[in-house]
Amino acid sequence: MKESAATWILMHDHPFSIVEEEGFNIFCRSGMPQWTSISRATIKKHCVMIYELEKEKLSCLLKAAKNISLTTDLWKSKNQKIEYMVVTAHWIDSDCKLNKRVLSFFNIPPPRGGPQISDAILKCARDWEIENKIFTVSVDNASVNDVAIRNLLNDLLRIKNNIVCGGKLFHVRCCAHILNLITQDGLTEIKDIVDDVRRSVDFIRRTDSRLLKFAEIVNSILKVFYEATKVISGTEYPTSNLARAENSSGSSSGWFEFSSFLRETEMLHPEKSELDIYLEEGCHLFNPEEKFDALSWWKLNTYKFRILSSLARDVLAIPITTVASEATFSAGSRVIDKYRASLAPSTVEMLMCGGDWCRKRYGVKKKTKVRQLSTIYS
Repeated sequence: MKESAATWILMHDHPFSIVEEEGFNIFCRSGMPQWTSISRATIKKHCVMIYELEKEKLSCLLKAAKNISLTTDLWKSKNQKIEYMVVTAHWIDSDCKLNKRVLSFFNIPPPRGGPQISDAILKCARDWEIENKIFTVSVDNASVNDVAIRNLLNDLLRIKNNIVCGGKLFHVRCCAHILNLITQDGLTEIKDIVDDVRRSVDFIRRTDSRLLKFAEIVNSILKVFYEATKVISGTEYPTSNLARAENSSGSSSGWFEFSSFLRETEMLHPEKSELDIYLEEGCHLFNPEEKFDALSWWKLNTYKFRILSSLARDVLAIPITTVASEATFSAGSRVIDKYRASLAPSTVEMLMCGGDWCRKRYGVKKKTKVRQLSTIYS
């Protein structure tokens, strides 16, 4: 029962002190009359035990993974006045299922420049023994991340020399941030119109019908960006097939090099390759009313395309946004509220990571900002 209470606390970001509330103990005794009250110190020990147990399980999963893509981001706690860094792992297992786990949530002291960020990512990877498995890293478009990923890539190239295309596909820029920049740029182009609309707000607010009509017009203009954001921000299905991979210079030379490699291979081995057979099968005609699951298709055809299916699992696991990491921060603001600002960073990491792992264990989904917006729009 104590373990179940600890799991509940981790899964739903409850404070340790909740077990000392009389209402909680009345509830427990109603289902288990022999229940005796426990202290916040005791429940914390049980939370730590669950955290350590789930960490061992995750370590085994990561050892079985072939390649792993990462997302990372920074967040400053308003109540603690310190900055945290989250690292999230994404991979597709041998059963063609997409996995996502928070690996670390730790305080990163100043200065927080590119070298410090790259060192923190590498330390996290080494702690989990996955430094030889990092496939890509997805970050937002802050200039400091350009330096961080470049440094990290150089460090990894010294460790292993088989990074895809020499690392030209290693740095993945957050498409959601790019889409936001496009939207902001578009609003700048119509600044005069926007200013006129803002000046007419008093007129619009005078009647409900005007306000409703105004809302309909705004929604019709921004809906395309909302729908695009919702699709690319998914964390429970592959998104890498929705965006064209580019390096920092905006070129796609990595893919051209891969195509050249395939052509050279075909010249040396003229017999039909997996790729030839795959391409001869034709394209899958997309039906908007049909939910096509790329992972299910590759699972079904694993034995037919052994090499391509392995490549597909690596590529489809690449997240094209940092939503997975940013969503963790919404939980962070609940864990580190004004009443728990004195929590030690190590305790915060235990709560954040342990909560994520327990939710995955029981199939509990937390609402992301995009999912919350979906509720509002519907």
